[in-house]
Amino acid sequence: MLNLDKTDADHPDGLHIVGHVKANTMATAPWSRVKVHKGYFYGVTDSAISNGDLVLDRSDNYYYLVMSVKAERLGGYVTYLDGTLFLCDSQIEISRFEEGERDNFGRVLTPGLTVKVPFAYATTNLKNFDVLEQKDRLVPQEKLIIYVQPKTGVQVADRIIMLDTMDRYRVVSIDKKSIIGLWSCQVDVDDR
Repeated sequence: MLNLDKTDADHPDGLHIVGHVKANTMATAPWSRVKVHKGYFYGVTDSAISNGDLVLDRSDNYYYLVMSVKAERLGGYVTYLDGTLFLCDSQIEISRFEEGERDNFGRVLTPGLTVKVPFAYATTNLKNFDVLEQKDRLVPQEKLIIYVQPKTGVQVADRIIMLDTMDRYRVVSIDKKSIIGLWSCQVDVDDR
């Protein structure tokens, strides 16, 4: 395994860790079975893996976002780190509309889309987090949750582009507290 967010003097490209990833065989939902995996990291200190880190499983070339890490101790020593990992299924670009110059009436003359993060890894999860009220019924709105690292600096109203499918989404809200070390971005299809 390779922790891409931590480096040491011998490996400036990332911190090499002995570990492995297992699929969640006890999962009851398809999303949990496919994208939430268990990670075990051996012979490392508490600081080698942190919540929110991006790790690469070099055996199968999958990227994971670390959601939860707990040190398993025996006799006061860390024997291994036990973590929950989100499989990264998308590479994204984050851009934002920046205001340009204004004229004498306060109108923006040159609004433009500025790329803030040209390349990042993310985990996506289809969710119903909005409901449209009709006169006769409630209609759930299929929305998407995108899990990203806080270092991306994503903001509400940013545009997220999935680089593999070129689908465009706008960020509706960001939950920064539910998962320690990761941000949950509720997004909707970008029709701007």
